[in-house]
Amino acid sequence: MSLQAITLKKEIMQAVKKGFIEIINHNPDIYSFALYSDENCETLSVISNTLEYLKKTKKEYGEGKFDHHSKFSPDEWDFQLTGEDKEFNKLSKRLSNNFLNYDFENNEDEIIFNKFQISFYDICIDILKELKEDHFFKNSLNKEILILFSASEYEFEQSKQMEMVLSLNDNKYSDCYIKWMKTWVDE
Repeated sequence: MSLQAITLKKEIMQAVKKGFIEIINHNPDIYSFALYSDENCETLSVISNTLEYLKKTKKEYGEGKFDHHSKFSPDEWDFQLTGEDKEFNKLSKRLSNNFLNYDFENNEDEIIFNKFQISFYDICIDILKELKEDHFFKNSLNKEILILFSASEYEFEQSKQMEMVLSLNDNKYSDCYIKWMKTWVDE
C-alpha cells in the first residue's frame, strides 16, 4: 500500500469513528451503519438507520420486497442520521478533485480510475472490518448492528457483496441479508 493510500486510510478511519459516535449520540437506537460513497468515488460519508424509521418506511410503502431493500440498502436509510462533519467534507473535496483529473475519453485514464475505484472501495471495507474486529461498534453501542459499505449507482458482483457482508457481520443481520441476496435471482 502506498504512503498516499495509508494516509487516506488513516484519515477515513478517524472520520468514521467520529461520525459513528456523532450518530449514536444523536440517536443510539440504530440497527445499521454504513460507510457510503458513489460510483465516481467523489464523496464519502457515513449513514445509519433506525428500526423506527424502517417501520415508518414500511407503513408508507406497504409490505413486500421494498421492506428488505429499505432495511439493507443505505440509499433508502434515514439521511438525517449522517455523520457529516468537516473530516468527511474535506475527504469528499479531495476525492472529487481526484475524479476531475481523469479524462475518460483516454482509455488509460479509465483503466487507472477503475484500479483506484477498486482500491478505494477495498480500503473502505477494510476500515469497517478493522473497526468491527476491534469491537469498536459493539463497544460503543453495547449491541450488534448491521455494518455495510455501499456506493450509490454502483453494484458489486454478488460474490463480492456476499463476501463483504459476511466479513463485516457475524450476527443475525448477515443471515437475513444473505437470504435477501438469494432472492435477487428471482427478481
